[in-house]
Amino acid sequence: MNELDNLDSQQRMELAQTIVQILSDWGVEPEHQIILMGLPAETRPRAMSRYRMGGAALPDDQDCLLRAHYILRIQNAVASIYPHNTQVGNYWITTPNAFFGNRTPLEVMLVGGVESMESIMHHLNGTGSW
Repeated sequence: MNELDNLDSQQRMELAQTIVQILSDWGVEPEHQIILMGLPAETRPRAMSRYRMGGAALPDDQDCLLRAHYILRIQNAVASIYPHNTQVGNYWITTPNAFFGNRTPLEVMLVGGVESMESIMHHLNGTGSW
């Protein structure tokens, strides 16, 4: 499926740290990090600190790893659009955008899940439409 398939526990732990850092940089609250990462519904917000500190690996779950894949790709696309100012890129995620019906990309991803993440990634890469 993608480069995140067949990751061992250590790799999934490092990936979790990276994803939580990206989401934190975007200003995403722990409750919403859980949703974006596709973690089990019973995951408590305080559990995100275990991921951040390298104390827990992402589940070996295709949906969760696909979400991580899209979060990484969105981050890379935003960073390439704003290479000299990472704060502008982080701001983009939480700013209403006419392209998304005046919703923020974050809101779109929270509601639409993987499909919305894919659409946002394509939008950033100039390869798709909403």
